[in-house]
Amino acid sequence: MPVLWFFGLYLLTSVAFAVYVRATGDDHPAADAVVTGIDAALVLAFAWRERREILPLLRCANLGPRTLALTAAVALGMGALVEGWFWLAAFVFEFDTYLGPYREHGCPAWMAVVLIVVCPAVFEEIAFRGFLLARLTPLLGTRDALLLQATLFAIIHVSPVVFPSHFLIGLCLGWLRLRTGSLWPGVVLHAAWNLKVLVAEGLLHGW
Repeated sequence: MPVLWFFGLYLLTSVAFAVYVRATGDDHPAADAVVTGIDAALVLAFAWRERREILPLLRCANLGPRTLALTAAVALGMGALVEGWFWLAAFVFEFDTYLGPYREHGCPAWMAVVLIVVCPAVFEEIAFRGFLLARLTPLLGTRDALLLQATLFAIIHVSPVVFPSHFLIGLCLGWLRLRTGSLWPGVVLHAAWNLKVLVAEGLLHGW
């Protein structure tokens, strides 16, 4: 079925990249750019299959004051939950930085923004809150589809440490998509969260 093919291929690229970095020690962002390009092509190919479901989610007709208020409320709730998890996890785990490889290899700041902020926000939202949620809902019902896409979203990041935080993010962004009928609030919130992480790591300094 398309869901299994899509998730299997998506997971394969994530695992292959993680194995490559661990085996070679080569964390150059160019490799991340290649994987991002492959993932983007994969997402667009499968999304095209479900274009009747996904194209309406990319319209901006429903983005009024109510949607903005709902997005802001979700952002506050999600931020509190995820920050709470990272605060607790920091007592046990040491987290890798996102910007470290970019600085080490002399890559420009805009490259980090494109690969860490823009591309994940657009393509992961189309993939998980678009394609997967659209395919899973008729099969499982709204609640189970919401939970499963959040689980798959967490798995795809290939890190047990961030599984709880990314499950919560996937749950919040999926719920937001269901309530607003649009992918754009999730795209904006996803991008804002990733940008916040980069700023906290010093994106605006030392380049």
